[in-house]
Amino acid sequence: MKSLFHKSAFSFISCLFLIGAFSCTESYKNDDPAPHNSAVITITSPSENYMGMPTDSVHITGTITGQQTLHGYTISIRKKTDNAEVFFKSVHDHKTAIEINQKWKAAGLEGHTDLVLEIVTTLDHDGNKASKKVNFHLMP
Repeated sequence: MKSLFHKSAFSFISCLFLIGAFSCTESYKNDDPAPHNSAVITITSPSENYMGMPTDSVHITGTITGQQTLHGYTISIRKKTDNAEVFFKSVHDHKTAIEINQKWKAAGLEGHTDLVLEIVTTLDHDGNKASKKVNFHLMP
């Protein structure tokens, strides 16, 4: 009888232990544990199809606003004809709102030159990016 009592008590305690172990696990579903960041890039200068002189300084201004912290940005200016880069700047900044205020002296360009300004921001440490382009021209 004592042996039967011990077996029953052992079985009961074992069942309680198993029920307790499985009921304490956290159970929830989260399809996207780290929501994706996005950004709005606004280029206020130069405006689309701006025409300047090759001797002018081009003022590059604008803002980048992210839903979450951004991880910097790059500014590049390329010739449309051959995609040659004539200006590049990289800024590593950790903010949700970034102001851009940069001057570029258009030296070494001759004749009518069609250009593309591109601002690219890094959204996260995984390398996801957002970008915006503006076309403009320098004429003699």
